[in-house]
Amino acid sequence: QLGKASMTSTKCSLSLSILLAASLWLAPLSAGASGSFGPGSGVMSNASANYARGKAIVFRELVCGTCPIQKSGFGRERAKGLLESLASALQPGSAAPEDAAVKSLCQGGQGGSCAAKLKQVRYYLQRRYRLAGS
Repeated sequence: QLGKASMTSTKCSLSLSILLAASLWLAPLSAGASGSFGPGSGVMSNASANYARGKAIVFRELVCGTCPIQKSGFGRERAKGLLESLASALQPGSAAPEDAAVKSLCQGGQGGSCAAKLKQVRYYLQRRYRLAGS
């Protein structure tokens, strides 16, 4: 009788050990599913980097309390207007409401930095607000 109880106890502890080992082995596979953007390497793709930079530019330089466009009321329609202005604002004689905001991005010249900013802002607006490219 005592041998049977000892054997049952051994089977139970063996089952628990296997279950524990399996859960520890599978834990790293599910750790990345809690809202991380890409694989756990810490390296951002070009697309995610452009999105992040574009978002930062929009909310630091274009849409904020002291920016040309106020944050309250900024939604899909204003984003659409801003996206359209990205193409036309730097043209002579442009007068759309968002053009002043876009021009403020490129103060001090229209070199590569301006072009990169415009590209990143365009990418962010298209992805975030699901707008067609202009």
